[in-house]
Amino acid sequence: MKTKFGGFMKKINHKILMPIIFCLVMIAVYFLNRENKEEPVKRELKFNERVEEKEMKEEVEGLDINLASADELKEAGISKTVAEKIVEYRDITGTITDFSELRRVKGIGEKSLEKIKKVLTLDEENIGQKNKININEATEEELLFFGFTKKELQNIEKWKNLKGDIFSNIDLIRIVGERRYEKLKNDIKY
Repeated sequence: MKTKFGGFMKKINHKILMPIIFCLVMIAVYFLNRENKEEPVKRELKFNERVEEKEMKEEVEGLDINLASADELKEAGISKTVAEKIVEYRDITGTITDFSELRRVKGIGEKSLEKIKKVLTLDEENIGQKNKININEATEEELLFFGFTKKELQNIEKWKNLKGDIFSNIDLIRIVGERRYEKLKNDIKY
């Protein structure tokens, strides 16, 4: 057989070439089989590591925000101050129905909220009754926990200074507007 190699014609002896090709193929098969034998072990190790990591996360992730104590929240990686504020918020409002409510808690921004969502759960079975807040007796912080804005708090304060207590839903509508009243009405008592 003649082949063109580098511009020159050379004769290749089949008796020499065939054993060389056979040896190269056998070497390739050997290395491929060796990699395949080791690969399942590697895959199994990686799978086991992922399972262990997932189980460790589940131990913490299984912690329900409506049931956790401040100490349990701290163990889950939440700072002491924020953990105590979450428990205080939950005690005042009665329950947490959605993670987004936690934005009302001073010290919880978007990044903190994302971290909390990763390490805690919100099981519907553990969502209790929301407390109603007496708008005339509540502190500013408590009203903030129930979703009032700072502007609304200023308007409530002005109302109380001029007219006294808020006696009805009509008074509250005059203070915060009908649209906001619709969002707040189920949490308020007079």
